[in-house]
Amino acid sequence: MVADELCHVPIGIFEDCQQICKQLTQTMAVEPIRDKMVNQFRLVTVEPLAFAFTFGQFLSFPTTKALMYKKSCLIQFNDTFCDLMDNKTFQRQHKHEQDIIQDEASYWTMVQQISVSVPTTLLVFFFLASWGDKVDRKIPIYLPLVGGFCCNGINYFGSLYMDSDIRILVGGSLLNGALGTFTTFLMGIYTYIVHVAAPESKTVRVGIVEAMTYMAGGVSVFVSGIIRREVGFTKVYIIIMTCQAFAILYCVFCLPSVKPAKPKDSSSKSCSNSWCFGAIEDMIAFLKKKRQGKTTLYIWLYVILINLMMLGTAGELDILYLFLRRAPRSFDGVEYGYFKGAENFLRSLALIVLLPVLKGILKWRDTSTLIIGVIFKGIQFCILGFAKTLTVVFIALIFAILQGFPAASIRSSMSKLVDENENGRLFGLVAVTEGMVSLAASFLFNGLYPKTFDFFDGILFECIVVLSLISLAMTIYLRKQKADLILTAPISNEENGIHDEQRKDESELEFTQF
Repeated sequence: MVADELCHVPIGIFEDCQQICKQLTQTMAVEPIRDKMVNQFRLVTVEPLAFAFTFGQFLSFPTTKALMYKKSCLIQFNDTFCDLMDNKTFQRQHKHEQDIIQDEASYWTMVQQISVSVPTTLLVFFFLASWGDKVDRKIPIYLPLVGGFCCNGINYFGSLYMDSDIRILVGGSLLNGALGTFTTFLMGIYTYIVHVAAPESKTVRVGIVEAMTYMAGGVSVFVSGIIRREVGFTKVYIIIMTCQAFAILYCVFCLPSVKPAKPKDSSSKSCSNSWCFGAIEDMIAFLKKKRQGKTTLYIWLYVILINLMMLGTAGELDILYLFLRRAPRSFDGVEYGYFKGAENFLRSLALIVLLPVLKGILKWRDTSTLIIGVIFKGIQFCILGFAKTLTVVFIALIFAILQGFPAASIRSSMSKLVDENENGRLFGLVAVTEGMVSLAASFLFNGLYPKTFDFFDGILFECIVVLSLISLAMTIYLRKQKADLILTAPISNEENGIHDEQRKDESELEFTQF
């Protein structure tokens, strides 16, 4: 009001007052915006880390698959023949030889998946999940970063010496699994974000982190084929390790630690009991804990649901590159990168733009976003299984846009069913079961895929459609039971080590930027 009155003072009498008026008016307009920007910036935690590491990992996935495909070809044929297999006309003329290469590559993909899944499953189940709950939320994030960096360093040397044994790549995967894989990393960042997020904004916060992974994956996979074609395997791995080195430094120096309060009897426990045997006891206690009503049933249904989705996703990742490379589709590395990059970009766009609108403005329930995501997933794979041309493959891509919804909705809903100091073990359980399902998917899809060449090589994608229908039925049941509306009362901030200030800022903002 004072500023407005000053603005009406006649010109030439109080010019200094008019200047003060303008400054006051600008200040009053800018400060609220500035405060919001500062508060929003303070909410940033694992998002830059998720983007950087995922960019490197998603650049690594197609690059390592292409490297393994190349080495699989070199096992059976000479250098000249393998170079010519990049030509689509040559592929169609030598379809039998291509099937031999695909069979070999499928076998080594399965071996690599085993070497990753088995050690990381044991590590997460017995140690990392509980360490995150009891010691520091950063531990399940940091170790997979180191493992990914070391694995890609080994892949670098495998690409530098192309005539080296393909088993060197398996060795890198084994080391990666021993320190926690990308699945473990996701467990860590999701546990971290649901711990620091306010209950009413968990789905959106998880969706944003999920969007960071899809966005990073979209960009990196999109350019992976082009970069590999222009600079070769070795320089791609240098780029990957640079991104992962940045992620490690960010985790160490920029990501705030979230350390729960130590138990009263912690001083009497030995190091081995606290870190090893105590971690095992904590996980067993979590699994055996009695909960109110049907809460335990709902938790297990969500775990089964997310693993049904993972079974399809892991199977797709194992065979999609081979499926698209095979004639008559005959994708090259660049076209495959375009497909996966566009798919991930569409998913991230929906998570950043559409999900906050559905949750924040339209007030959709988690099961609503879950249902629509499952339906779109089924439609995409139904079309993809029958695709014989590049055009049809990219038509299927349209229905990938909402495939990020199920994972974000499930993780948010299940985190509300347990205490905050149990989120590490909950997501650890999810990571363990996902690792086991990924291993099973590798056996099933890689074992069956070569046998589909003679009649219908897209039948495994139609099996994913069946899994989607089962997931849809389970989601409808959970919706009728209102399982996504249950909210376990959070434990005190003093106990879980989280500051009230961040949650207050987050609650006030209500994600108005969306």
